[in-house]
Amino acid sequence: MKLESGQFRLQKALLDKQLLQVLHRKTEEASVATKQLRRRLESCKALLLKRGGKNGNNTATQLMQEIDHEAEVTEQLNELCAVYERQIEEMAKEAEKLKDEVDALQQEKSRCSFQEKEVDSFEKDLDITELSDLKAQVVSVSSMVEQLRLHKAELDHGKSQDVRSQHTASVGSSYNLVEDISPSA
Repeated sequence: MKLESGQFRLQKALLDKQLLQVLHRKTEEASVATKQLRRRLESCKALLLKRGGKNGNNTATQLMQEIDHEAEVTEQLNELCAVYERQIEEMAKEAEKLKDEVDALQQEKSRCSFQEKEVDSFEKDLDITELSDLKAQVVSVSSMVEQLRLHKAELDHGKSQDVRSQHTASVGSSYNLVEDISPSA
């Protein structure tokens, strides 16, 4: 969502930049036209003053005032265009920043995607490793259980022999006791 918003702002900024270029060209053309108009006005003013006459002077003065007013309006228009141009330039700079931000977001998205793949791969490897470890532990425990069974069997077999030998020893010692007690004739 943030990426789409950034891309939209970038496209808008690029359009504004193109508009700035057109406006800049038009402003330059208007500036040239204003300079030409001023030169013509000055030449008309000089011509009217040379012709001068009372009646012509009044008309000339009126015409000069209208021309001066027109020049002032054109100059104000040029100033407004220059202000607008500066704003468009600022917007173009903002567009450049936004473009960099979008690029950074795309790189971050790519990095995150790569990291997710790495984590998935690591988890798979870890699962395989854990399974191998678990299998080794099961084999080890099975081996220990078998050893314990054998040991128990040996102990059980050893106990039964011990019981027999203890019984024999007990019977033998009882027999010896009886012989010691009985009078030998």
